[in-house]
Amino acid sequence: MEKTKKATMKIAICSSIAVAFFTIFFVVALITTFDFGTWEGIESYAKKFQPINLLTVIPSILLAVSFLIFNVSVHYLASADKKIWSHLAMNFGLVYSTISLANYLIQLITVMPSIMSGSLNGLEKMVSGYPNSIFYALMGSYFFMCISLFFEGLLYKKQIRIFLFLSSIICVLSFIIGAMLSISIFMILGAICWITGTVGGMLMISIFYINELKQNTL
Repeated sequence: MEKTKKATMKIAICSSIAVAFFTIFFVVALITTFDFGTWEGIESYAKKFQPINLLTVIPSILLAVSFLIFNVSVHYLASADKKIWSHLAMNFGLVYSTISLANYLIQLITVMPSIMSGSLNGLEKMVSGYPNSIFYALMGSYFFMCISLFFEGLLYKKQIRIFLFLSSIICVLSFIIGAMLSISIFMILGAICWITGTVGGMLMISIFYINELKQNTL
């Protein structure tokens, strides 16, 4: 195996594991630190605010970066007849990463310092605690991540494909139905599918490339 391909495969292994890890990190941070309380206005939100409430920002930023690196490395590893799928996955992944990074950097660089300094004017539409804020609109970036995962699934064997399709198709359908019918159980189902499919799929992909490396170094 040529050195460039070997190095690219190692990047794919590391980045896929990173995507799985930061997905789990994000979920744990969300459950343990995010304020799910009822919105009572920006003043009330600011009084209760603690920097730890934005812990999800850290894994979210690292997840977006890791996913971008993963998509690029996989594109270079894809066979010629499958590069259309890897290219589509890479482009939708880029859309996700760009929007997601912008969203969470706004929270880190604009929202948190503004709250800590008491500069609340016009901040309501940006904070994560307000359900109708720009933050939640930009959370739509995860739909592009799901589309990217769908095309990634077309690159691999059935076992991996099932996980990635689970993360993409069921997740998107559940969130759309949940949003249209205002039934939270569908959104919870979508979140579970996204977590399970993404983590499981990424770990299986890392194992796939590890085995490829071993076979080509024997």
